[in-house]
Amino acid sequence: MQDDLKDILSDAGGTTSQDQLLKYLKDELAQAEKHDLEKKQ
Repeated sequence: MQDDLKDILSDAGGTTSQDQLLKYLKDELAQAEKHDLEKKQ
């Protein structure tokens, strides 16, 4: 997950909202949403 986290955070100004990033970090996203977010990277 550490590498995925770096990739996801690098998109902070891109298509991923800050709210979505925060939910990801707090582990509040559904598995499908996590997968979609990780897949963007």
